[in-house]
Amino acid sequence: TYSNGSITWSKIADYPVGVTLASGGVSNGKFYVCAGATGKSTINSCYYYDPSDDKWKTTYALPIINLQSSTN
Repeated sequence: TYSNGSITWSKIADYPVGVTLASGGVSNGKFYVCAGATGKSTINSCYYYDPSDDKWKTTYALPIINLQSSTN
């Protein structure tokens, strides 16, 4: 949270899987994270975090896996 010029960090619910190289973004107050790598395999799963109940929930999976995200 941000208040009066200071930032306070709080622990949230753990992400459902151990993953690297994932892509994420925020929409309508929820944080979405999709795809990534788990060890030697890739995943197409997508989850979103809802701060109103401090839970990660499954959403639609990606139809393909591309570990090269872009910010362009």
